[in-house]
Amino acid sequence: MKESSTYQAILAEGEIKGELKARQSTLLDILRDRFGDVPAEVESRIRAVTEAARLQHAILRAIRISSIDDLEL
Repeated sequence: MKESSTYQAILAEGEIKGELKARQSTLLDILRDRFGDVPAEVESRIRAVTEAARLQHAILRAIRISSIDDLEL
């Protein structure tokens, strides 16, 4: 079972989804720590991102921005 291509595809998809959720959570944690409450619209935009590289870029940017309005996704 573990060698089947279907099983491997499902496992890989789960890993990708887990990585995205972790990066989304990290970004939201940074924003909350720096700016307090995160507007629902910003959280929705973050949750809609499905590319890990975009989230990583936003995480690095969130460390340097002076306002939550400066966040680019």
